[in-house]
Parts: sequence; C-alpha cells; structure tokens
Amino acid sequence: MRSAFLLLLIAVGGLRVFEVPINEAPAGPPLEIRLDGSLEPAREKRIREICAEFPFLERHRTSHFEILSDLDDETIAEHGQLLERTVHAVEDFSRFLGYDVESFPNRQRRHLVLAFSDRNDFIKFAGNHDKINAAWLGGYFAPLSGHLAYHTAANHPDLMRIANRIERAEEGGDDERHQDIRRRMSRFVIQADASVVVHEATHMLLHHFGVAPATSRQPMWLLEGLAGSFEPAEASRRFGPMRPENGRTRDFRKLLREGRVPQLSDLVREREFPKGHQNTQANYATSAALCSWLARYRPRELRRFLDNINNASDQQTPAMDMAGIDDAMEAPVRAGVDWLADFETVFGDIEEIEKTWLRSERAAASLPIANGEFIESWD
Repeated sequence: MRSAFLLLLIAVGGLRVFEVPINEAPAGPPLEIRLDGSLEPAREKRIREICAEFPFLERHRTSHFEILSDLDDETIAEHGQLLERTVHAVEDFSRFLGYDVESFPNRQRRHLVLAFSDRNDFIKFAGNHDKINAAWLGGYFAPLSGHLAYHTAANHPDLMRIANRIERAEEGGDDERHQDIRRRMSRFVIQADASVVVHEATHMLLHHFGVAPATSRQPMWLLEGLAGSFEPAEASRRFGPMRPENGRTRDFRKLLREGRVPQLSDLVREREFPKGHQNTQANYATSAALCSWLARYRPRELRRFLDNINNASDQQTPAMDMAGIDDAMEAPVRAGVDWLADFETVFGDIEEIEKTWLRSERAAASLPIANGEFIESWD
C-alpha cells in the first residue's frame, strides 16, 4: 500500500544522509521546522525513485510539507508559506465546525508536494505516476498516492506566447508599456499559483484529516466548493471559508449580476458537474460561494452533512486512519443516492435555503434585491 505521508527524521534526532540535497525553505507561520515523527522507508524509497526520474528536483521542507521542486528559491519559499497558511486555515475551519483538531492522527506529519517549473514535466509525472492526463490541469491531489502535484502558471503556453511577443516587440521600443504588461503578468502568475496551491492543498488536508476524505464520495458541489472557498481573493490576504470573499467571489458575483447563478436544486442533485467550460466555471464559483456561506451561517448543519456522508461511506471516525485507503478508494459509489433529499434532510427546504443564501450574497455584493423578492421579504 502506498501510504500517505513522508517523514524525514530518524528516531535518535539526527538527519539521515540523503542522496538528494535538502534545502530549508522558510515557510512561516510557524517559522520553526518541526522534526518529529518516524521515518517511512517505503515513502523515502519512492522519493528517491522520483528524484532519479527527475534529477533536477530539489528537496525543501516546511513544518508540514516535504516539497520536491525545481522552482527558484524565492518562489518555492512563497509557495511553502502558502501551504503552511493553508494548514492553519483548514484547522481553523475544522475547529469552527466542532472537530477536535488536536486529535487528528495525521496532523503532525509532513505531506508530499511536487512543484514543477515546466508544464511538460508536470504532465509527464502525472501520466507516469498517477495515470492522469494532466494536459488541462494546473495541479491535482492524488488520494491513492497521497501527494499533491502542480506546475507554475508562468509556464502555461498562453503566457509563454505573450512573453515571447513582448520580447520581440521590445526591440521596437515602448518599454514602459511592455514593463506594465510584464507586471500584470507577474501578478496574474502569483495569484494563479496561489489559487492552485491552496485549492489542492485543501483537498489534501481535508482528506488526510478525515473531514472530507476522498473515500466518502462527496458530491462535486461539496468537494470542489470547500476547496474553492479556501482560495485566496489575493495571495497576500488571509483566506478560508469563514471570510466573505475568496478567489471565486468575483466570478460568482458576475453570475449574480447577470442572473446566471445555477439553480441550487440542480447543483446539489447531481454528483458530477455537467460538462462544458462555461457550466463548469459557473458551478465551481457557485459551489465555493455556497460552501463559504454554509460554513459561516450553517456550521452545525454543514458538520452534520459531512458526518452523514462519511458515515454512509463506512468512515469509522471523522479523523480517518489511512490504513486501507487503496481498497476504500476503489469501492463503488453508493447506489441510488438522492443527493437532493440528503441535502434537504440536513439544511431544510432547498428553495428557502436558496432564497436566504442569494439574498445574503446580493446584499454583500451591494446588488438590488432580485425581482419578486422585495414583496416576499415583507411577507
């Protein structure tokens, strides 16, 4: 079985001599490097195999993560900080829902992250190690392998083409305009990377902590909505579902202004999102907004809904032991699940929830009450 963790310290307190150099990347908070736990030889062997296949990867460690990357030191330090901030945000969210965070069995262990500067290397890794066609992905969390992998947005083909055009155009002058474009591209990359890192790390931590494990087969609105609600509105700002804005808020408010928010009953009725780029983006943004609102205004119900899904999937405790994960991941999805009925059993009538939620969202966005709601609000 491929276990979910990477630990690098031998019991006597000294570091083992590794074939691959280790860089200590600053990653506060917290700033200290915690070196507790026992060594996992199988995971250590797999790390060596990965580094043999991708010899340019260097090892960086933070309090909760072991990172293999060829990104520059400044970038990987920033990403390490984002990962650590995600740990704190997920723990804060879990505490707010009433989980005993200190009892999470996987809380003190380091999780494996692979961060690539080259998109092609990322695609190669995903195909070779996780059998994933990652050509359309910025990153992913692999529950069976237990690791997170991503590539920086700076290497996306569209951005590369823009950068190449700027380089050619700079020969003709107008440096100030080109510098402005480069600054905007840099801000875009920082924000895009932050969204991917935090989103996938949230998947990883909610899974490993047992709050929303991949084995529970939760519906897509919950799976992606929770992760999306953690995405930072800005990379430098604090984030998490307890905050009224996240990285998907702008897209959701655009849907709200244009009257294109998916019907809540349609969103929760199906386990998977309907296909189509526009539909997918709308459902991601709506799910993130919904999960954030539920976390802030219906935390007890959200906790009960998560527990119901976990219990129905034969999860013994909210803080899941990783033993047997391979078999659990391969178990079939519950047959005949009525996702809408499950939702209403916990949260109440879906039309009433939808009205209350959207009224709150419109107020937060300083939008007028929707047609027909003014009279209803005075009933």
